[in-house]
Amino acid sequence: MISVIGHIGIFGVAAVLFVVLWFGTKGGGKAGQLSWWWILILSFIAGSAFKAAGPPFSWISEGLMDVVRMLRHAFPQLTGPGLAVVIIAIIAFRKLSPRALMFFGVLFTTVAAGAGGAPGWLATQFDMLATSWA
Repeated sequence: MISVIGHIGIFGVAAVLFVVLWFGTKGGGKAGQLSWWWILILSFIAGSAFKAAGPPFSWISEGLMDVVRMLRHAFPQLTGPGLAVVIIAIIAFRKLSPRALMFFGVLFTTVAAGAGGAPGWLATQFDMLATSWA
């Protein structure tokens, strides 16, 4: 298959998703603001790409894991899959700004990557999608 873009690599995927999500959640440009579902799906994929791309993108995942460690220390009985489902509940039932939705989407992928069960499986699928785009 002939590619118009060529091989951009996982770092390129992370960079493109960062730019699209950062400016796509603000709006105001010709393309306008991304819809809720686009922000959510792209942030899930971006979370996987950030982790795999290395610095400076991996710093985002590492910073989010510091927050997760604080939560796990405050609530030791809260498991990884439990925290992932809590994040999904916040996304589903809380009115979030586009940037907050982007944050929680990346946070979900970061948490779910270390969790088992359905959240872990979902994170694996987004990881495979991000690497296939690279």
